[in-house]
Amino acid sequence: MAGRPLLGGMDVLMVAPAAVSASLVARRLNDWGAQMCLVPDEQTACSLLRERMWGAILVDAAIGREACGRLARATAAIKQRIVLIRPSGRHAIAELKDTGFTGYLVKPVRADSLAGRFAGMHEGFARAEAQARQAEPCGVLTRDSASEKGHSELAVLVAEDNEINALLAKALLSRLGHRPTVVATGNAAVEAAAGHPYDLLLMDLHMPGGDGVEAVRRIRTLEAERGARRLPVFALTASAFEEDRAACLAAGMDGFLVKPLERTQLLEVLARVSAAASLAA
Repeated sequence: MAGRPLLGGMDVLMVAPAAVSASLVARRLNDWGAQMCLVPDEQTACSLLRERMWGAILVDAAIGREACGRLARATAAIKQRIVLIRPSGRHAIAELKDTGFTGYLVKPVRADSLAGRFAGMHEGFARAEAQARQAEPCGVLTRDSASEKGHSELAVLVAEDNEINALLAKALLSRLGHRPTVVATGNAAVEAAAGHPYDLLLMDLHMPGGDGVEAVRRIRTLEAERGARRLPVFALTASAFEEDRAACLAAGMDGFLVKPLERTQLLEVLARVSAAASLAA
């Protein structure tokens, strides 16, 4: 097996629609020191490209041939551009190389293959000729259409201490036409909610400076004391434990969003909040 690569905080973007299998690869890279950001589609990936100096991008070919091509061209400045293919997809290797990827991995991805790729032991596509590619912008970098948003602009407070998760939430909300504000502690979330009329709060459960459950209890207490409008609050959680969810509801939260945050579930919450706001107006 290839030696364990030392990734030393390298920012790695992974684009894959299958969250379970992709999370195994992401977890492995995270164990090796990478700062992982796992997103489900091309649109979300494109919205994040300018947010960080990405050291590598992994793209699952399952997102589609055209989407893969656009991402390969748009990420030409990223040193490692790796596409994940099925064993039956080997016939497309030459085309993927020409598109702009620097290497490939066959699914299910083996630990030694992944290590070899990031340790620089693999040649990718047998040392492709050096090409001076100018990065092409993704064709989906603009905000989503009004018909896809389906709701008015909302002021959204995001309480999340993980920088990558916060970046993803901010990018998704901005692309959908909303105004996100990010804080990193429970205390900061309480202060922000008390000082500004937000339409929605997305609250991570485990943060420094007061966890999410305690922060929401304090927000609900302040609302009651001031006779203020009730702020919709949805927990951001990777936990499926019933006791955690029960604690969130008991504290006054309105629902849950599973991390890593996905576009579809976020759209559902935004539409729900927007509809409730329209009825209350």
